[in-house]
Amino acid sequence: MRDRICLLVLIPPYPDGIVEVVSAAIADRFGWGVETTTGPDAGFAYNAARRQYSAHKLLDAVVGLANERHIRALGITDLDLYVVDLNFVFGLALMNGAGAIVSTCRLKPEFYGLAPDGELLASRAVKEIVHELGHTLGLSHCSDKGCVMSFSNHIGEVDAKGDGFCPRCRRVLNDRLARL
Repeated sequence: MRDRICLLVLIPPYPDGIVEVVSAAIADRFGWGVETTTGPDAGFAYNAARRQYSAHKLLDAVVGLANERHIRALGITDLDLYVVDLNFVFGLALMNGAGAIVSTCRLKPEFYGLAPDGELLASRAVKEIVHELGHTLGLSHCSDKGCVMSFSNHIGEVDAKGDGFCPRCRRVLNDRLARL
């Protein structure tokens, strides 16, 4: 029963209106209920030299909240995230673990000089959230470019993939969910 609830950790700042979209996607793809809470001030994860926030440090905080409650947790923020050796990440998850984090910063069209588009942002956010939560269930990157579990190195790859699982990933996911 421990994974039937996903704790949605809102790390300020987070995008307005995204909670409902994310909650619906989590319920639809994984069958989990969603509880929300506000996460920590992210200042502890800021790297002034990079002008970005450490995804690993924020993920550790999210996982800490998940472990306290014995549930799975997803952090969502609008901060620009990085990991060592990469310029940025859309998200990060603990493989087979209790938590993940997703940033909407680089998912927003305005990051690329385009007009704001709430529907496009929501579509991209759902893809990345489902992707990262898939990792928490042990799904690795998929070679099917249409599968939500395919790796996205840039926003064009996020836009090109679907928001659902390919048949192989769906079978693995269903097996993992059945064992929870």
